[in-house]
Amino acid sequence: MESGKPYSGTTGLNAIALGRLLRAEGAGGANSLLASTYVIAEIREIHFKTPAKYGITAEQTDEMARAVMSFSMLASDVPEVYRHPYDPDDSHYVNLAVKVGAQLIVSRDRHLLMLADTARSEGREFQSRFPFLRVLDPVQLLRELDSPS
Repeated sequence: MESGKPYSGTTGLNAIALGRLLRAEGAGGANSLLASTYVIAEIREIHFKTPAKYGITAEQTDEMARAVMSFSMLASDVPEVYRHPYDPDDSHYVNLAVKVGAQLIVSRDRHLLMLADTARSEGREFQSRFPFLRVLDPVQLLRELDSPS
Protein backbone atom coordinates (compact mmCIF):
# COMPACT_ATOMS: atom_id res chain seq x y z
CA MET A 1 0.00 0.00 0.00
CA GLU A 2 1.32 3.39 -1.00
CA SER A 3 2.00 5.76 1.87
CA GLY A 4 0.44 9.15 2.21
CA LYS A 5 -3.10 8.27 1.13
CA PRO A 6 -6.17 8.03 3.37
CA TYR A 7 -8.39 5.00 3.59
CA SER A 8 -12.18 5.09 3.67
CA GLY A 9 -14.08 2.92 6.11
CA THR A 10 -17.66 1.76 6.45
CA THR A 11 -19.99 0.87 9.28
CA GLY A 12 -18.89 -2.75 8.90
CA LEU A 13 -15.27 -1.82 9.55
CA ASN A 14 -13.66 -4.39 11.80
CA ALA A 15 -12.07 -2.66 14.79
CA ILE A 16 -9.06 -5.00 14.85
CA ALA A 17 -8.29 -4.34 11.18
CA LEU A 18 -8.75 -0.62 11.74
CA GLY A 19 -6.37 -0.60 14.68
CA ARG A 20 -3.76 -2.57 12.75
CA LEU A 21 -4.10 -0.29 9.73
CA LEU A 22 -3.68 2.87 11.76
CA ARG A 23 -0.72 1.38 13.67
CA ALA A 24 0.90 0.05 10.49
CA GLU A 25 2.81 3.27 9.97
CA GLY A 26 2.76 4.51 13.57
CA ALA A 27 0.93 7.32 15.26
CA GLY A 28 0.52 10.22 12.91
CA GLY A 29 1.53 7.99 9.99
CA ALA A 30 0.18 8.00 6.48
CA ASN A 31 -2.85 5.81 7.15
CA SER A 32 -6.05 7.60 8.10
CA LEU A 33 -9.70 6.79 8.59
CA LEU A 34 -12.14 8.95 6.65
CA ALA A 35 -15.70 9.63 7.68
CA SER A 36 -18.50 12.02 6.82
CA THR A 37 -21.76 13.03 8.43
CA TYR A 38 -23.42 10.28 6.38
CA VAL A 39 -20.98 7.65 7.72
CA ILE A 40 -21.46 8.86 11.31
CA ALA A 41 -25.25 8.70 10.89
CA GLU A 42 -24.95 5.12 9.58
CA ILE A 43 -22.84 4.15 12.58
CA ARG A 44 -25.48 5.58 14.90
CA GLU A 45 -28.09 3.34 13.19
CA ILE A 46 -26.17 0.07 13.54
CA HIS A 47 -28.31 -1.04 16.50
CA PHE A 48 -31.42 -0.84 14.30
CA LYS A 49 -29.83 -3.02 11.60
CA THR A 50 -28.18 -5.62 13.85
CA PRO A 51 -30.20 -8.62 15.08
CA ALA A 52 -31.30 -8.20 18.70
CA LYS A 53 -29.47 -11.40 19.69
CA TYR A 54 -26.19 -9.44 19.46
CA GLY A 55 -27.36 -6.95 22.09
CA ILE A 56 -26.09 -3.83 20.33
CA THR A 57 -27.58 -0.77 22.02
CA ALA A 58 -28.15 2.82 20.93
CA GLU A 59 -25.69 3.89 23.62
CA GLN A 60 -22.99 1.62 22.17
CA THR A 61 -23.48 2.85 18.62
CA ASP A 62 -23.47 6.46 19.80
CA GLU A 63 -20.24 5.80 21.70
CA MET A 64 -18.74 4.21 18.58
CA ALA A 65 -19.78 7.21 16.46
CA ARG A 66 -18.12 9.59 18.94
CA ALA A 67 -14.96 7.46 18.92
CA VAL A 68 -14.83 7.40 15.11
CA MET A 69 -15.30 11.17 15.01
CA SER A 70 -12.46 11.61 17.49
CA PHE A 71 -9.83 9.89 15.32
CA SER A 72 -11.20 10.35 11.80
CA MET A 73 -10.73 13.01 9.24
CA LEU A 74 -14.22 14.28 8.48
CA ALA A 75 -14.94 15.09 4.85
CA SER A 76 -17.78 17.35 3.80
CA ASP A 77 -19.48 18.15 0.51
CA VAL A 78 -19.01 14.69 -1.00
CA PRO A 79 -20.10 14.87 -4.67
CA GLU A 80 -21.84 11.93 -6.30
CA VAL A 81 -19.46 10.61 -8.93
CA TYR A 82 -20.55 6.98 -8.61
CA ARG A 83 -23.91 5.27 -8.14
CA HIS A 84 -23.88 1.65 -6.97
CA PRO A 85 -26.03 -0.46 -9.31
CA TYR A 86 -27.53 -2.65 -6.55
CA ASP A 87 -27.43 -0.57 -3.37
CA PRO A 88 -27.44 3.19 -3.97
CA ASP A 89 -26.91 3.78 -0.21
CA ASP A 90 -23.43 2.26 -0.59
CA SER A 91 -22.51 4.82 -3.25
CA HIS A 92 -21.50 7.34 -0.59
CA TYR A 93 -18.55 5.21 0.52
CA VAL A 94 -17.13 5.13 -2.99
CA ASN A 95 -17.82 8.84 -3.46
CA LEU A 96 -16.10 9.64 -0.16
CA ALA A 97 -13.07 7.56 -1.11
CA VAL A 98 -12.85 9.21 -4.54
CA LYS A 99 -13.19 12.73 -3.10
CA VAL A 100 -10.24 12.28 -0.73
CA GLY A 101 -8.08 10.18 -3.05
CA ALA A 102 -8.30 7.05 -0.91
CA GLN A 103 -6.74 3.83 -2.11
CA LEU A 104 -8.80 1.45 -0.02
CA ILE A 105 -12.33 0.86 1.22
CA VAL A 106 -12.55 -1.72 4.01
CA SER A 107 -16.01 -3.21 4.42
CA ARG A 108 -17.96 -6.35 5.14
CA ASP A 109 -20.82 -5.10 2.97
CA ARG A 110 -21.53 -7.57 0.17
CA HIS A 111 -22.55 -4.87 -2.30
CA LEU A 112 -19.31 -2.96 -1.81
CA LEU A 113 -17.25 -6.17 -1.94
CA MET A 114 -18.80 -7.15 -5.29
CA LEU A 115 -17.02 -4.11 -6.76
CA ALA A 116 -13.72 -5.92 -6.24
CA ASP A 117 -14.89 -8.95 -8.25
CA THR A 118 -13.75 -8.46 -11.84
CA ALA A 119 -15.66 -11.60 -12.86
CA ARG A 120 -18.78 -9.44 -12.46
CA SER A 121 -19.67 -6.69 -14.93
CA GLU A 122 -20.11 -4.12 -12.13
CA GLY A 123 -16.67 -5.07 -10.75
CA ARG A 124 -15.05 -4.59 -14.17
CA GLU A 125 -16.81 -1.26 -14.65
CA PHE A 126 -15.77 -0.09 -11.16
CA GLN A 127 -12.14 -1.11 -11.68
CA SER A 128 -12.10 0.61 -15.06
CA ARG A 129 -13.38 3.89 -13.56
CA PHE A 130 -11.40 3.74 -10.31
CA PRO A 131 -8.25 1.66 -10.86
CA PHE A 132 -6.57 3.31 -7.85
CA LEU A 133 -9.29 2.17 -5.43
CA ARG A 134 -9.51 -1.30 -3.91
CA VAL A 135 -12.28 -2.81 -1.80
CA LEU A 136 -11.25 -5.37 0.84
CA ASP A 137 -12.98 -7.05 3.73
CA PRO A 138 -11.31 -6.74 7.17
CA VAL A 139 -9.83 -10.25 6.99
CA GLN A 140 -8.18 -9.49 3.65
CA LEU A 141 -6.77 -6.29 5.12
CA LEU A 142 -5.31 -8.15 8.11
CA ARG A 143 -3.69 -10.67 5.74
CA GLU A 144 -2.11 -7.83 3.74
CA LEU A 145 -0.85 -6.16 6.89
CA ASP A 146 0.66 -9.46 8.05
CA SER A 147 2.38 -10.24 4.77
CA PRO A 148 5.94 -8.99 4.20
CA SER A 149 6.01 -5.92 1.96
